[in-house]
Formats: sequence, structure tokens, C-alpha cells
Amino acid sequence: MKAYLDYDGYRTITGYDVADRMFIESPVVVVRVIRSVIENTGDQDKTPGGDRWTDGIREKVPPQLRQQFDELLVEARSVFRIREERGAMADALSTGLTWWAILEAGRRLEKQRKVFAADQMVDATLDEIVALIRRRENPSADEIKSRVDFRANYDFGDVPKYLGSKPIEPLPADWLPKAARRAQQAFQTIFSLVLNGGKMVSDETVIRGLPVYPGVYEGTARVVVDMFDMEKIEEGDILVSRMTAPSFNAIFTMLGAVVTDQGGLLCHAAITAREFAIPAVVGCDDATTLITDGMRIQVDGAPGEVRILD
Repeated sequence: MKAYLDYDGYRTITGYDVADRMFIESPVVVVRVIRSVIENTGDQDKTPGGDRWTDGIREKVPPQLRQQFDELLVEARSVFRIREERGAMADALSTGLTWWAILEAGRRLEKQRKVFAADQMVDATLDEIVALIRRRENPSADEIKSRVDFRANYDFGDVPKYLGSKPIEPLPADWLPKAARRAQQAFQTIFSLVLNGGKMVSDETVIRGLPVYPGVYEGTARVVVDMFDMEKIEEGDILVSRMTAPSFNAIFTMLGAVVTDQGGLLCHAAITAREFAIPAVVGCDDATTLITDGMRIQVDGAPGEVRILD
């Protein structure tokens, strides 16, 4: 581990060089993911049994309503095929190439002392980067640093719920024609399931959230609050994060369970956990606050509970 200050003491970096600070450039996680896939080859298929689940739900439907259930299921499957498609394809490569280009511009500008640190250029616009490269003095290093400081000290939890006045409620579905009514109700349902996790009440030992995939799993909690924390994850660990995004997909092969602060039944973490068939609880509100890295915890995906064991 190394720690150093740059020429004016504006930057302290511990453990990583600037060029190593992006997940896409970190070989540690990549090697672990590859090893996990190789070592687990031949294991029992963990893909959820969709038809088996469907049959079980259908049996609970009253016989006189099963034909309607079948028709609605066909319609839902044809128009609403939600999957985490980036599990197989991603735009991360283009993001990585863009990062390298920005970092190279930053290195040159850092040598010229137009910016305090090369990686601070991610907070400059393309026009500003071009202007600085062409030796125009706008924006200043202090201005860019102020943006970096703001981003480092605020997160999505500090963002106001509304920009401006509160939006008006959508038109009541009953006002619309039958076909439009169904579409309106479907959209409202989908968005609420993606965004709304509900208000869960936790205590010192049990954290509660929305159950999104059943199963009980006990393991070591790995609290990930930024991309660099991913290097801590080992095979079988439990991911505890504010939320997940496509950039998390690579590590799902190593996880035993997933717990998030944010999200609803159709958020990224919920969809991806179901595809990987690992227990998951989302929308816990305070999981990353109550759980510390390295804790032994148990995730019970059926009731949506996370128990702190030590």
C-alpha cells in the first residue's frame, strides 16, 4: 500500500495509482470472476425454474379463472420481457475507452499544472477538456476541484425528490378507454415496482426489505459503496450495497446473496438476482448503515429478512 501527495498537496491517494482506480482496469476482480466461473463449471444449474413456478401459481388460481390467467400470462410475456440483457452484452467497453481518453488528457494537463490531478478531468465537459488542451485558461484548476469535492461529499441520497414543484398525479385510469386504461395501469405498476421499495422497519439484529428471490444463505457481508470496494469480494460473499447497476454484473457469479438499500421488485438487483438464482432482499433503506464490512449475516429471501449474526 502506498500513500502520496501530489505537488500542491491537493490529492491523497492510498493504495492505488490514478490509472488503477476504475473497476474496468482492476485485474483483481476480473481474475476472481474468471476463477469462479471455471471452478463452478459443472455445478447444478441455478437458473430459476420458470415453468415450475408458473404451474405452482396457476394451481392457486380458481378453476373458473385459469383461462383468463393463461391469456394474461401470454400477453404479459409477449410485451414485458424484463431481463438483465447486459449480463451477456455491455457498453462498459466504450465507457472504459472514454475513461482512458479523459485520463490521458488529464495527465497532460496535470503536467502543465492546469489541473491538480489527472482523474479530476471526469468533472470537466468535453468542450472544457478541448479548451484546456488547446491552452485556453478555462475552467481553472480550482473550479474543477470544487466540482470534484462536491461529487465526493454528496450522493444520490442528497438529491431532492423533485426538481421544482411536485409533479401532478397522472390521469385516473378510469377516465381512459379500456385499452388505454390497461396500458396506464401497467405502466404505473411497472414503475412502482422498479422504484418503490416501501418503508421497512428494522431493528438491531434484523434488517427488513422486499423479498425478491427465496432461499436462506449465510456468509460474510461485503459492503460496496463505490466501485473500488469490489476488490474485497471473494467467492460466496454477500453483496451489501445501496443499489446495483450493470457494472455489478460481473461479480454476481461469485455472490451467495444480495442485499440493497434501494429498489423495488423490478429493480436491477432484483432482476439479476432472480436470473442468477441467489437469495436477495432489496429496498431495506438502511442495510449499508446497519451492516459493516466483514460481518457474518444470514439472508432469508422468502420473508425479506437479513439477520446480523455477530
